[in-house]
Amino acid sequence: MRPCRFHDGGNGVAGQKVTASGSDTEHVTSADGSVSLLLEDGDVTISVNGAQAYKGAVGSLKAKERFGKDGTRLAA
Repeated sequence: MRPCRFHDGGNGVAGQKVTASGSDTEHVTSADGSVSLLLEDGDVTISVNGAQAYKGAVGSLKAKERFGKDGTRLAA
């Protein structure tokens, strides 16, 4: 499982819509701004609120990723 955490201005943002390629499920971030995605090996596209946030190998993702609500990938 690859947990992803979504932030805006240093605080978690609840209610952000997150999707990953290969899944029909839309995930929504919890009150602390986090969501967990179960990703299989290979390539994946992760979108936040409809904006592409990440496209690449699952193996290149950090154990805990951070994205802004606009899909921007943030430094850990």
